[in-house]
Amino acid sequence: MEENEVEKKYKDYLLGQFKNRYEEKTLDNQQAFIYKDFAFGLIYFPDSNAFCLEYADDIHQAEQGIYPEDGDWFYPDEMSEEEMLQAMVKEIEQ
Repeated sequence: MEENEVEKKYKDYLLGQFKNRYEEKTLDNQQAFIYKDFAFGLIYFPDSNAFCLEYADDIHQAEQGIYPEDGDWFYPDEMSEEEMLQAMVKEIEQ
């Protein structure tokens, strides 16, 4: 499977699960999810073949497109979609 196929497969799975679990909003023309009083978004780094969650401290930062905190990097070649989801949820909800 080519990298862009892996990216799409994981991204579709993760975003679908996030939509079921968290409130989804478009903030500053970006897809964001709300948990408690902060927002987060999913980003992919093709050169590293890694996903990362970026966090805004509050909704107001996200509305301005400011996501000053990055989470851990998650690599598709190291975990399944479900394992990645569980690791991300643990990071989000800690």
